[in-house]
Amino acid sequence: MTDAPVRALVTRPVEQAGATAARLSALGIEPVLEPLLVIQPAAAEIDLDEAQAVLLTSRNGARALAASTTRLSVPVAAVGDATAQAARDAGFSNVISASGSSADLVHMVGGLDPEKGRLVHVTGEVEAGDLAGRIQDKGFTVDRVVLYKAVPAKKLSASTAALISQGGVAMALFFSPRTAATFAALVRKARVAKGCAAIRGVFISQAAAEAASALPWRAQLVATRPHLAAVIHAANRARG
Repeated sequence: MTDAPVRALVTRPVEQAGATAARLSALGIEPVLEPLLVIQPAAAEIDLDEAQAVLLTSRNGARALAASTTRLSVPVAAVGDATAQAARDAGFSNVISASGSSADLVHMVGGLDPEKGRLVHVTGEVEAGDLAGRIQDKGFTVDRVVLYKAVPAKKLSASTAALISQGGVAMALFFSPRTAATFAALVRKARVAKGCAAIRGVFISQAAAEAASALPWRAQLVATRPHLAAVIHAANRARG
């Protein structure tokens, strides 16, 4: 008799889901792709004149920046290693990483000199927290430029709704509070919220966990650090 597969719902946008799915598959966990946000460009222009650095807080921001400028030598300060790598992959040559959270990025940027020019924060239409405000408190001029938007899905796919209803999903991975909140709304819309009683929710942050805390999870696990490797580690623990 063959054991039933251990399935994990991957809710990331299509652009990011592949790497997550590959990491899960390597652990013997079957990924079920259900993108809950669609990344779209925003109608905006970016001015990098007299900017001493661009701040990136997501891989989506790195891709959006690359689509908006040819100035690939501009200094880039990224929140974490994955975002930094996305910027390098897009062709940017002067990239440093805070290797952590937005608080780590604020700390790293604090080592720059406010007199050497303004900072440009590339962000999406909806931003978690006030990164620009925290950096401005250190005496910097920060321009927030919206270069992309994340549009939430309007419903779950029929196959995913059926899996949740039938107890066929062991865990669900969430990489932002907005994605978690979108999932909570859509499982209720599909009338399969009761199926979450069989699912362990795995979250990149406490804020993401709180966004879906009203669902009847089997358990909620929060990654020890806000990056992919820590979420995958938590997913592996959830399987056990």
